[in-house]
Amino acid sequence: MFNTKKMATQATPARVYALLRILQNSEDHGMERNILREKMMTDKDSDYSHAIEETAFELGIFSDDNGYYSLTEDGEKILNIPDYKLFVISKLPQFRSGIFYKVTQAILSLNGNYLYSENPELTTRELMNTIQEKINDDGIPDVSSVRAWRFWASYIGLGFTFGQQKMIFVPNASNYLEMVIKSKMSDLIGTEMNISTFLDRLGSEVSLLVTEEDRKNRRLNLAVSSGLSNLHSKRLINIWHELDEKEVWTGQFSFQPGVSQISRITYLGENTND
Repeated sequence: MFNTKKMATQATPARVYALLRILQNSEDHGMERNILREKMMTDKDSDYSHAIEETAFELGIFSDDNGYYSLTEDGEKILNIPDYKLFVISKLPQFRSGIFYKVTQAILSLNGNYLYSENPELTTRELMNTIQEKINDDGIPDVSSVRAWRFWASYIGLGFTFGQQKMIFVPNASNYLEMVIKSKMSDLIGTEMNISTFLDRLGSEVSLLVTEEDRKNRRLNLAVSSGLSNLHSKRLINIWHELDEKEVWTGQFSFQPGVSQISRITYLGENTND
């Protein structure tokens, strides 16, 4: 799923979470594969079942001992949906060579340019062609993979989907960034820092959003720009530009009236939210 050349639409985040909960609620936190499939109401030998199990196994939620599935230590620690989302985010850096990472970075690099069409629904095929050109891997990804990608991208907070078939993706990583910031910066409430230091503190999870080229050019894509702006409005963080700051980053729009550049950021802590 994440580390392959194709993503399966059957393996939605909700279905993988349902598998996790079934194993957690079993007596020994383990179960025979066929019994698990019966509880999930899937055909014992279907591609549907295989896709869900493969994704959960890939994420490290369970181990497989000749058809007996047991929760891993990581799987035991996931107590609720917020835990689950943050767990998935923490695993993504392991899949940098996979299709999910590549599609994410290809779409985010477009900065939502496809949204300005008079009829965005008609841009789906054009968007697919652009993604394939950026990835340059013999027709990868296909339409099915991009459909699967949008389920997970919106679920972990990279943006929002709309349209008749929910194929149109609006980049806005506010939810993704909020989860990572809260998990990584609890000891830095009130600490002012430059943007590079801030990104470094967020760890490898931020590499999905900010590429090495972005760092070199000190440029934030639409997803990150929108996300930081939203979190600033929520008073989770404070961002601003100091005129004498040596390191200046440019966003995709004005963070403040007439100002599209930022140089400093402070994590205010979640208790300051209204």
